[in-house]
Amino acid sequence: MGPIILLQVLNVFFVIVSGHNYNRINQVGSTDEDCDLRSKVTTVKETLVKTVLEKCLITPNDECVPVAIFTLQPCLKDLDDIVPQCFSDALTKAQGAGYEECFCGGVTSLVTSLDTVAPLICSSDPAQGSRLGRMVEAEGVPTFASLMGAEAKPMIIDTDMAIDVNDPLALCAAHGIVTEGYADIKAVVSNVGYPSIIGAVSVINHYHGRDEIKLGAYKGTFGNDFDGGMNGKYVDDLVNNFESPVKNYSSVEDAVEVIRKTLTEAEDNSIVFVAIGFMINLRDFLATEENRELFAKKVNVVFIRGGQYVPESKTPEFYFGCGVVNGKDTYSNTDECKGSAKAAIENIPDSVPVRFLGQEASENVQTGGAFFSWCPALVDQNPCFRALSNYHLATGNKQTLSWDPMTVTAAAGTEMTVGSSLQGQNGKIKVEEDGTSIWENGFPNSKQLYLSLQNIYLPIVQIDLLYCFSNLYTFT
Repeated sequence: MGPIILLQVLNVFFVIVSGHNYNRINQVGSTDEDCDLRSKVTTVKETLVKTVLEKCLITPNDECVPVAIFTLQPCLKDLDDIVPQCFSDALTKAQGAGYEECFCGGVTSLVTSLDTVAPLICSSDPAQGSRLGRMVEAEGVPTFASLMGAEAKPMIIDTDMAIDVNDPLALCAAHGIVTEGYADIKAVVSNVGYPSIIGAVSVINHYHGRDEIKLGAYKGTFGNDFDGGMNGKYVDDLVNNFESPVKNYSSVEDAVEVIRKTLTEAEDNSIVFVAIGFMINLRDFLATEENRELFAKKVNVVFIRGGQYVPESKTPEFYFGCGVVNGKDTYSNTDECKGSAKAAIENIPDSVPVRFLGQEASENVQTGGAFFSWCPALVDQNPCFRALSNYHLATGNKQTLSWDPMTVTAAAGTEMTVGSSLQGQNGKIKVEEDGTSIWENGFPNSKQLYLSLQNIYLPIVQIDLLYCFSNLYTFT
């Protein structure tokens, strides 16, 4: 059994269902607790064999383990009370929803790996210690990614974090990816003019113990009087009620300057630039030939959340259209943003690959429910859950569509990480001044492609697991 499947199993038991909240300063958990957990893992394995595998008879499928884990979550809430009927019901659910083969293959891989996981939980060798030091970031401790031979991708995140709760959740997901070792956030910049947005970014960074991340802000008038986040006002709530070294953009440099400094310090062809918001910062940065040359030298790939590709839309997509919906402005001073998507995309050097995640790519990908179910968080301690709770109180929804988290997760992994494929070969996007766009064919040298969702279950599982990593930083 390969390391990736073992890490997924460790993740589900230690982060989600083992009943522990990890303190990043004083790691908790005793050897007795670890050995008790091993006994519970064995019980889960035996129950799965009797209730699912005897009816499945499917060969193992490591890629479907996240689907199996997601479907089994209701059965794993209480490891002291394993109910066999719940596992049988999970199989019935998979059969009814048309993913029985993937579920059964994932369960087969899961069961096969559990015997290997148990010794890692409760070691007979005192020198090896308990599981905890292997599960959270610590000096000298390998990350998940390093165990798999992967290196962390240096990343710049350009976010609006102003209107939808999937904005802060995307940054929380990015921090989960850093914890796993697949990304290294070098800078976060904001692209809407509301002064407190970068303060909310600082809250999330501080909570995860990463105040060293560079911060920058767009300080123009577009959105400068926007009042703190639709559906819950989460921006002001986070800034006012959580600790952070930065409260508003008066304490940080302009976004364009921070992008320039971060790229200058980076190794050549290394940076993953993630644009999950409006294109103002990228437009302003790429306005000079000097900056375009720096961008071409330092950036490995750009991921852009924007546009709509299948089917194409006759009206501007929200971000490319600067928040104009049905002819009405969502933000103040829209003229300062107008045309930014067209200018930014046209000025990205042809040598830099660009990946677009469109409006349709997150259809029905609802995430965040994990915070209310199988990895419950503390609303007064965890800013990721606090933002989602604000959204829930305002709308009644415990989940949200996941465009931005999908974009960040794909950028750190691949399109397959979020159950998608790359489409649009030999084509590129054409964006008009008002933000309307079409995909034009006939460009064999183009390095632009867009993501097309193929499997809804993979992004849901991957992203909810990333959210759950934020519980590692809860103090109890």
